[in-house]
Amino acid sequence: MALAFVRIPEEVSNAFAEARTGDHVRFLRLSIDITTDENTPTLVLEHTQNGTQSFSTDFDSLANQIQDANKPYFFTVRLEDPSEWVLVWYVPDSSKVRQKMLFSSAVNHLKNSLGNQYLISDYHTTAVSELSHREFLRGWTHPSKRSEVNPDLMTEKEKIDAEERSSGHVHFSGPTKVGVHGLDLPATEQAQNRLQQFANGSVSHVGLTIDSERELISLITEQDATTVDELKNFVSATEPSYHLFSFQKQVFFVYACPTQSKVKQRMIYSATKSSIVGYVASLGINVDRSVEVSDPEDLTEDTLLPQDTSALNQIQKVTKPKRPGRGAARVSKATDSNDN
Repeated sequence: MALAFVRIPEEVSNAFAEARTGDHVRFLRLSIDITTDENTPTLVLEHTQNGTQSFSTDFDSLANQIQDANKPYFFTVRLEDPSEWVLVWYVPDSSKVRQKMLFSSAVNHLKNSLGNQYLISDYHTTAVSELSHREFLRGWTHPSKRSEVNPDLMTEKEKIDAEERSSGHVHFSGPTKVGVHGLDLPATEQAQNRLQQFANGSVSHVGLTIDSERELISLITEQDATTVDELKNFVSATEPSYHLFSFQKQVFFVYACPTQSKVKQRMIYSATKSSIVGYVASLGINVDRSVEVSDPEDLTEDTLLPQDTSALNQIQKVTKPKRPGRGAARVSKATDSNDN
């Protein structure tokens, strides 16, 4: 089963935007509440902390913010350069599995909502003792310095960003600008071209996968699919994948997440999904319906095409046999179901 989408309310986005425009806030403490908004997991702003003249003292104070050692938190922390922020995770090993999965799946959506150009990197912790300035210096390296320490420590995205900075061409991925680098991972040229062809209506199918070794969004196939059976041929039973499919004048976004796939894969794909959907929308592609399947055989026309609910929208009278000695049964109403 796919993880629930984590809602990021305007209160959080506005608080971070206000903190960025000033120079007095050092960090925000955030958590995920699973009891609000009809049980939709929601990011909650719990605390805003002003800074002092000492970054090290301010960072050491993060440990005092942990009110429950088993509860995960996010911190957006302003670095010594006031224009740079780092996203600090505190996700202890003692956290519940669902909490860990929710935090992992929310990260990329959180960065995209707040602005990747401001949150320049992450710092992961699993123990309160790691929330200290000393441990931070030992365990974290500024992206601009990683190549000096060890070029292999840089991710593919960081290498691309460094190259763009050196050439003077920087593509931001914040909430007001969307582009290929708005994805959590860059897309290959073939994948970009195929998406453009889909947007232009020249192809009916785009299959995308994550190349974890190269940290790229890659194209599954150059072949087109015009029927559901043809589409199923490109859906793996062991590896997650994303598919855009134009069928019967509708556009479907299919997220295939096989139960046989590895937990780490499911976490990565779930966390990246919202960014890919956002990029697809930026190309002018209107998705009529999103579908999730856990097995290729689950992908059928009945799965894709919404059920005709015209009859369900009417009150259906169901006549039951008369019960001895109690007269006729009452008329029952059939409620319509929402398949979205």
